[in-house]
Amino acid sequence: MKVLFTQLGRIGDMILATPMYKLFKEKFEDSEIHVLTGRLNNIILENNPYIDKILLYDKKPLNTLSLIIKLVSSKYDYLIDPKDHFSNESKYIAKLVNANKKIGFNREKDNVFDISIKPHNKGIHYTEMCMQSLEHFGIEIKKVPLPNLYLSNDAEIYVDEFIKSKKFESYCVINISASHENKMWSNEKWSEVIEYLFSKDENIVLSFAPSERNRAEELVSLNKILHLFKSRNLQDTIALVSKSTFVISVDTAVVHICSAFNKPLVVLIKSVRDTLNKFAPLSEIKELVITEHDMEKIKPESVIRAYENLREKLSNQIS
Repeated sequence: MKVLFTQLGRIGDMILATPMYKLFKEKFEDSEIHVLTGRLNNIILENNPYIDKILLYDKKPLNTLSLIIKLVSSKYDYLIDPKDHFSNESKYIAKLVNANKKIGFNREKDNVFDISIKPHNKGIHYTEMCMQSLEHFGIEIKKVPLPNLYLSNDAEIYVDEFIKSKKFESYCVINISASHENKMWSNEKWSEVIEYLFSKDENIVLSFAPSERNRAEELVSLNKILHLFKSRNLQDTIALVSKSTFVISVDTAVVHICSAFNKPLVVLIKSVRDTLNKFAPLSEIKELVITEHDMEKIKPESVIRAYENLREKLSNQIS
């Protein structure tokens, strides 16, 4: 069976969708799984043993033409688009793909999918939503599975060398970057939390997106105790998180990377209608610091309290 999944969303969406491929391959061992990805999220599937081929949709005219030719000329048994809402992009891709059966969301005037996905109930997790597209194959879940991420050898060596150079036995990660400015926290507030963690003898590694380099360097200048991690790409960040003791982060893809390795987590998050449960972190041990308003309304003492609660949970787990 040859199957094409489409997943063109954000990096976090791709991470949360990864259980689909594992569960499908385990049920149909001889299946050939292709995934149509976006320019930014395709790195998440690197080294994934359940994926046979990654197709890239990067919207450049020549590359798009090449992709269209591939989609039209390839022959699939199934096209699976797990979205639970209408998308023009999904509609046009579904029309192009040469597949015997197409699974996805239909609206009344656009029945491009042979098997239609129903809109999900509010409060369902994004991973559960993705799994609805596999019900046709008799694949169901009793609990929400953790994401599946796989380290690259190069990234693992890079992080191991970083840890060795710092002579860490253990470390925590603080991630300051998010997809939007309104999801981030001020350096002044981070500094208060960092000083408290240092007083508790924590080794603190600072993780940040390349676009936030100036902010990160300013934070290091305010807190010499910080260890700046210069990630070359997202695979480096994945490896860094996988080897950490716990993570403190604003709401971004790093939260879902933590879930893949079941890492204890403190997340600073803004409560937005219908999205808090949908994209909730899946790590077993976690503390959510929630604001109903602006992120700057979160006080450092709230994050410190969440850290202490997390540490207590970890201690109880060990004992």
